[in-house]
Amino acid sequence: FFSRARVHGRIDVSPPCWSTSVEDEFDRRGFGLDVRTAFPRSMLWARLDSWQPVGLDSAVLEVDVARAGEIGVVLAESVGQQIWNRPAVVAARMGHRESRTFAIESERRIVATGGLLRLGDVWYLGTAATLPEYQGRGFQSALIARRMAVAAEMGLRGVCAVVFADGASCRNLVKMGLEVLYERSTYVRRATT
Repeated sequence: FFSRARVHGRIDVSPPCWSTSVEDEFDRRGFGLDVRTAFPRSMLWARLDSWQPVGLDSAVLEVDVARAGEIGVVLAESVGQQIWNRPAVVAARMGHRESRTFAIESERRIVATGGLLRLGDVWYLGTAATLPEYQGRGFQSALIARRMAVAAEMGLRGVCAVVFADGASCRNLVKMGLEVLYERSTYVRRATT
């Protein structure tokens, strides 16, 4: 699925992806032991033809690109990547014709979000985040259920997600019926001084 990708100084490793050893490939690309950090990630999958809706919540709204700034704030504050604090970046993702964005509001502001992006005949569950002070309230489970229900209505065969292994997102997705297909590490070049 995502084998042998290199984007913005990252190398995804999905065995077997290289004929040479992984260590040789890291050295060739300048990712020696002294400059790399590994982030284990899990690929999850669920077939939609046998999935039964669980935990659907009417509080989940589908939002459009006009609310990109609010979605960006949730992503930046919960994920910690400031790229999401730029409305143009979020609007570009939300404005993709095969993308849908869902949210939950509390106290008249968006506090949790999750995206759905069509990749061929499957939907990718991504860009999920909840403001730290609203975590642990089941918002992501409700968002996952709604996104899976929408994908099933579209008649596609499945949903997938790539998340940090053993993190809250992975646990939520497994709880909602997704199966871990495999785990791989993403190596990121550390800044050298």
